[in-house]
Amino acid sequence: MLAQQDNTEGSPVPGMGGGHLARDPRVAAAFHSALGEQALIVVLLAGLALVLWRPVALAGRRRLAPSGYPAVSAVEPSEPLPRRLLRVSFGLLWMLDGLLQTRQSMVLGLPGSVVRPAETGAPAWVHSLLAPALATWTGHPVAAATSVVWIQLGLGALILFAPGGLASRAAGAASATWAAAVWVLGEAFGGLFTPGGSWLFGLPGAAAVYLLAGVLVALPSSAWSGRRLGRGLSAGAGAYLLGMALLQAWPGRGFWRGGPSGRLARMWDLMARTPQPAPLAGALRAAARFASPDAWIVELAAVVALAAVGGGLLAGALTGRRRVLLASVAAGQVLCVSTWVLVQDLGLLGGTGTDPNSMVPMALVLLAGYLAMTKMPAVEREEVTPAGAAPAARASWRERLSLSPAYALRSVAALGAIGTTLVG
Repeated sequence: MLAQQDNTEGSPVPGMGGGHLARDPRVAAAFHSALGEQALIVVLLAGLALVLWRPVALAGRRRLAPSGYPAVSAVEPSEPLPRRLLRVSFGLLWMLDGLLQTRQSMVLGLPGSVVRPAETGAPAWVHSLLAPALATWTGHPVAAATSVVWIQLGLGALILFAPGGLASRAAGAASATWAAAVWVLGEAFGGLFTPGGSWLFGLPGAAAVYLLAGVLVALPSSAWSGRRLGRGLSAGAGAYLLGMALLQAWPGRGFWRGGPSGRLARMWDLMARTPQPAPLAGALRAAARFASPDAWIVELAAVVALAAVGGGLLAGALTGRRRVLLASVAAGQVLCVSTWVLVQDLGLLGGTGTDPNSMVPMALVLLAGYLAMTKMPAVEREEVTPAGAAPAARASWRERLSLSPAYALRSVAALGAIGTTLVG
C-alpha cells in the first residue's frame, strides 16, 4: 500500500517515483518463475471448485419438493446496499492491489521506494518495529513478493464470493487484519508519526481506509438495520476532514510557501517525472508551474474545500438533514477524484505503486456512510407458500448449500479463495 511522506529524495507519495529502483534480472526471473508455478496451483483450485459445484447443484435440484417449492426455505435476508458497496468495491480493490504486486519492480523496489520513504523522520520505535519486516523482505524477496500477491488476490476473491452471514463477516475480519498489518509494516502507520503528513498526500494511509471497510463488512447485520451506523460514519468522516483542514492550514509546514522548495510545487514536479500518459504528465507540469509562484492559492483552496466538506458532513450527520449530507458527499466525491488525479497521480502509475492510494477507498466510504444513513431499512422477503401449508423453516447451512446452486457456487468459490490465500 502507499503511504504519504514529504521525502526530499523522492516522491512525497512513496512508490510513485519510478526512479532509482533496485533491479536484478535474476531475482525478477525467479519471481516470475515462482508466480507461474503457484498460478498453476491456483488454477487447479479453481477447477476443483467448479468440479465440486456441479454435483452439489444437481443434488439441490433433486431435493425440490413435488410442488416445486423447496422443502426448507432458502431465502436469505437481502444485503444492505452500503454493505454490498463496501464488500464488492474493496474486494475488487484487493484484487487490483494483488495484480499490481506482480510487477517485477516490486520484488526489490518495494522496501526502498515504499517503506523507507514512509518511515523517514518517524520516531525510533517505528524504525525498530519495521526493521524485522524489512529484513525479511530483503533476505527473501521472491517469497515475500509472491506471498503478498496471492494473499491479496485470495482476500479479494473471498470478500466477493463468501456467502452471506458468518462467512461474509469472517471475510471482512480477514480483510481488516491484513489491512492492519499492511498499514503498520508497509505504510509505517500511514505517516501519522512522520513530519509533513497531509491529506493531499494520503494521510492516514490507504490501508487505514481498507481496515475501516473490513471492520464495517465484519459487523453483524443488525448494525445496518438503522441509521446510527451511517450517522456515526458520516460524522466521523466530517470531523476527520475538519482536522485535516486544520493540519493543512497550520503555518510553518511548507505548504503555503511558493518557489521550487515549496512542497506542493516539488510534489507536482516529481509526479510529472513518473512514467505515465503524456496528457496527465502535462497537466501535472502545468500545476507545478502554477503552484511555484502561487502556492498559497492552491493551499487556500485545499483548506477551504476540506473544511467545507468536513463541516457539511458533520452538520448533516448531527442534524439529519439529508440535503446537506447529500451535497457534502457529492462535494467530497469531487474533491477525492480531483485530488486522486491531480495530486496523487492515480496512485498506481509509479514503478512501485501498489494501490490507487487513499482517495478512491475514501470516496467509497463517504458514499457508504451516506447510503447507510439515508436508505430505507431492508425488508426481508417473505417466501410464498401454498395455501394451508405451514411456513417454511429457515434453512440450515447444509440445506442452503444443496437447495441453492448460487449459494453452492459462492461457497466453493470462497473455498478456492481461501486456498489461494493459503498459497501465499
